Amino acid sequence: VVALRPHWTVSDLLPASDLAGGRNPSTSDQVMSFDTARHMFETRWLLHRATGEKTWLREGDVTLMDAGNFVLAPGSAVLFRAAESRSLVFVGQVRTVPCRHVLASGAQLIGSGWPVEGAWNSHGFGEIAADSSETSDRLRIWAGDHREEAKDYWQYRLVRDASGSLTWHAESAQAPVAPVWKAFGGVFFVNP
Repeated sequence: VVALRPHWTVSDLLPASDLAGGRNPSTSDQVMSFDTARHMFETRWLLHRATGEKTWLREGDVTLMDAGNFVLAPGSAVLFRAAESRSLVFVGQVRTVPCRHVLASGAQLIGSGWPVEGAWNSHGFGEIAADSSETSDRLRIWAGDHREEAKDYWQYRLVRDASGSLTWHAESAQAPVAPVWKAFGGVFFVNP
């Protein structure tokens, strides 16, 4: 069975007309995507041109080329930093079929694909459980989604208990016992 699914660009997901642009990245809304191949974030910021037009630019690109056409991979997540405090409302469609993530080796920033919170075990992620963090599937959850002013990640690793069941074990002292996936949230999934 072959199914065609629409892909989103940065401009589709975050329309410039609804956001705050500025003359430099520090005064503009920003969106960060994670480049799994290079193992680094790529930041785009919203330039508000003198003509009134707003354009997504890739940070560090002196050519000022429109970067809003960047395609977000299905199942991926982004981090959004608002330049100013305000409420944003996003609307969309709720899927009626399961979400399938293609997981590569290494770290990737993935989205839940669901509009409700849920326990990680309910999402069916993880299959490699080992004795060490380096050889197990791992989760890194941005603590800032759960408490203000946080600047750290909570880390979990997949373990297999005596009965053979897979569970997520908190490795960070401040992390909640069971990882919770926030509605429309994103986490780092690390596949050894």
